[in-house]
Amino acid sequence: MVVYVDGHEVRKCPQSTAELFSKHAGLVSRASEWRQTGSTLVPEAGSLYVAQREFAIVRAGDNRVAMVGSDDATTCHVLVFHNRQTGAVAVAHFDGGKNEKIAIHYMVQTILESGAATIIDVYAIGGFYRKLSEVKGTKESHKLSLKLLSVCIDLDCKFNIVQWCCCEQNSRVVSEPKDYIVPYFFGLCWDRKKGVANPAVFASQGPDAILKAASRWSSSKHMLNRYNDLNHSITIQPFRGFSNSGDWHNYRNFTDEQILKYFSTSPSAEPPHFASRMREMFSLFADHPNPTQTLFTHGKPKVYVLEQTGLWEFVN
Repeated sequence: MVVYVDGHEVRKCPQSTAELFSKHAGLVSRASEWRQTGSTLVPEAGSLYVAQREFAIVRAGDNRVAMVGSDDATTCHVLVFHNRQTGAVAVAHFDGGKNEKIAIHYMVQTILESGAATIIDVYAIGGFYRKLSEVKGTKESHKLSLKLLSVCIDLDCKFNIVQWCCCEQNSRVVSEPKDYIVPYFFGLCWDRKKGVANPAVFASQGPDAILKAASRWSSSKHMLNRYNDLNHSITIQPFRGFSNSGDWHNYRNFTDEQILKYFSTSPSAEPPHFASRMREMFSLFADHPNPTQTLFTHGKPKVYVLEQTGLWEFVN
């Protein structure tokens, strides 16, 4: 339909993120403000973490989620969609996979609720880019940014882009051992109490972060709606193992450099814990070749509920 930036209509996707920023100085200045402020550390209590290729919707009636968001995004983009009228919010961690347009449409239609004509505020963090850079991951970042902008323009909804701290606006230079670029921010959260979006680092990626990662790794590349805000729960469905279980034994013995080389789209830009967490997931696959039998009691899903204490509890 149409996207607005500072009251100006954007009816056609720009050819580049540089074009977007050249036409909308407000995005540049607000990204600069974020870089000056830095990241918020999101505490475990009351937090809802959205991992890669996941999204979560929190409507106004939810009284347990205080902060919702994601981190560990390098080429990936984290987007917040907020309905100012109702307070409903959706957060997604996009990696360029399948059904992203369908996922955005579903999120927006859900937080619109009544179907009334409402402008949805959009905040984004992700990617890193310099036009002449050959660093692995920059081209993927740029492609994803334009894809998500194009989706917003194409959907039958009105979007107001408040922040697009992506690509050029989310890049910094690291000078060791030689100059190369990395993301300035890796995460984004929505503070439901304050009604603001902030760059973020999460103290916890739970519940059961490694099992969640394994379930995504073994499934299709589609976006997954992870959270049920009616009963404050996260469900991890049983998943099949891999026939090549011996490979996982080898992978978990890889060095950090090998894991970055073979399993990252942006090896020079990953956060320090990337390799260790991948190794934990490889160990899970190696130790549980039949996870439906050994990790899921009677083959049933694992369900976790965010209690009134603000902490996640395994209930089934």
